[in-house]
Amino acid sequence: LTPGDELTGFGLLDTLQVPIQKPVSSDGKWAAVAVLSLSTADRALTGAADHVAIIDTTLDEVVAWIGTPAGTHGINWGAKLGGGYYAWVTNQHANVVTVIDPDPDGNGDGTDAAVVGKILLANGSPGAGASDGTGGQGVKPLPMVHDG
Repeated sequence: LTPGDELTGFGLLDTLQVPIQKPVSSDGKWAAVAVLSLSTADRALTGAADHVAIIDTTLDEVVAWIGTPAGTHGINWGAKLGGGYYAWVTNQHANVVTVIDPDPDGNGDGTDAAVVGKILLANGSPGAGASDGTGGQGVKPLPMVHDG
């Protein structure tokens, strides 16, 4: 679930990445895996230490890696207006929720998966900005798009 390890000369703890959550979209087409990095070293393919791996379940392979803010952790699927689903991603060390579309052009090919939104989790009080705490560990999009 990790792009080729472009880092050399580092020990195991410098390059270790951990898959955290891997929900499947309600239509069964996509799985999205939140991958938390235990280092701050950016990966060449994503430009970030953490990422989300988008899996096409019909091919049973990773088709895209999307760089995400620090502490990528919680992930779930929410309905997209007009059909399809967005992956909503929380980040423990960044006050944002990242929204990923696994198939922006709707052609069934996830190689063009992309971040389509970032939502700042700050209360807007003067001086607080983006330092109102830490990001979440899980996400519950409403309305729920699957049973349970």
